[in-house]
Amino acid sequence: MATLDPHADLIAVINEIARRPAGVDVIRAGSTTPDSAAIALVREGAARYIVQISPVGYPNIVATACERARAFAAAIGPSLAQAIVLPITEGAYDGRSFACFPFHAAFRHDRWTWWYLRSRISAALLDWLEDIARLRQPAGDDAHDYRQSLSALAGVAGMDKEIRSAAIAAADKLEKGDAIPCHVPMHGDLWRGNILKPASIGLQPFAIIDWGGSRVEGYPIFDLVRMALSYKLPLAQLRHALRRHAALMQCDERNVDVHLLAALGHYARDCGEMALPVFVAMSRACFNLYRKTRE
Repeated sequence: MATLDPHADLIAVINEIARRPAGVDVIRAGSTTPDSAAIALVREGAARYIVQISPVGYPNIVATACERARAFAAAIGPSLAQAIVLPITEGAYDGRSFACFPFHAAFRHDRWTWWYLRSRISAALLDWLEDIARLRQPAGDDAHDYRQSLSALAGVAGMDKEIRSAAIAAADKLEKGDAIPCHVPMHGDLWRGNILKPASIGLQPFAIIDWGGSRVEGYPIFDLVRMALSYKLPLAQLRHALRRHAALMQCDERNVDVHLLAALGHYARDCGEMALPVFVAMSRACFNLYRKTRE
């Protein structure tokens, strides 16, 4: 008796999009969050590419992510934008947006690859993030935005008391001028699962995916701390990076927490489909890592 493929409907949609039969491996048909796109690896002869299809409840989620990736690429310039994985084609099927992307392999996580990731790739990412930090936009309405974000973080009922107190203290630092509010392009989810091998040799030894949560007018420091968490960056290396970013932000390195907490507050204002416990855990991990650099 033949076993029914639970992903048959998704595979049929992808073959319709491709307009020819193709080999399809479903990577993700759904997710625990209702706004997650379905993802499949498509093979056509020797060619491979990734197809993402928006869920029914969020039919424009893939199109929005593509728009944000292009906006980010335009904001940081062609050299830095080589790291951004942009769509090959886009469209809509039955009212749901989809996009096809060039295939990028994931880094292996064996012992030697992990050593490589923590040395060459993390160093290259630090340089990339520092170059992006140089693109900071000076204060306009940023002070108001920061105050709203810090207030939102301080008001999260389930948040650690220490983080809530730090958000209040950060607002005070802001009022005293100890930190200057500004915006920089921010990926928003810069962990190693979103950092892949480049498709070809170029200026960047990595490729970055998943731009749905990115912002051209994002917050400094957040991507740096998220990357450092994921790659288990040595504290001395993170301290050095924070010192360099602090200089670019025109504040003492002891006050860069204002930017990190404002970024967390941004998500407190709009967590989207992120569950509160997930947000609290992420905030705790980021803040605790920053705090260790101050010890």
